[in-house]
Amino acid sequence: MRFSLKTSTHRLMVAASAGAMALVANHPANAKEENVDWTVYPEMSRERALPQIVASLRGSLTDAGSITNFLICYPPVKVKVKDGRPVRWTIMLSLNAKNQYGGYSGNQGMAAVFYPDKPVWTFSIQGPLPGSILAGCTRVPDAEIQRLLTQ
Repeated sequence: MRFSLKTSTHRLMVAASAGAMALVANHPANAKEENVDWTVYPEMSRERALPQIVASLRGSLTDAGSITNFLICYPPVKVKVKDGRPVRWTIMLSLNAKNQYGGYSGNQGMAAVFYPDKPVWTFSIQGPLPGSILAGCTRVPDAEIQRLLTQ
């Protein structure tokens, strides 16, 4: 038997459910803000984010000391705002570092996910970043990354 939306009662229930989901999704207290002015939130600044990102990479990469060609991409993506404050945001990265075999893996895309009350979570996106994201990235000198790794 195939499912069908033939009854008007059923169609009304589906429409009401869809409307309720749209209201919840668009409620300002829980909105996903793609166009948030991140510059008004100091916690989202490059200056605050970079040391946290490097600390996370120190614990997650096989050889964090080998990081080279580090790019940090702004503005943050996937920003979630609640009660007028950012509660989650993601900063895209690109870097090259040695893998478990001792060779460089090539420039790989990564994401750093921030929450105000948790350590930064970094993970690989399993390949290079697309050009549209790379266009918004700036290179961080290797010496600065090495300095942050030793802090």
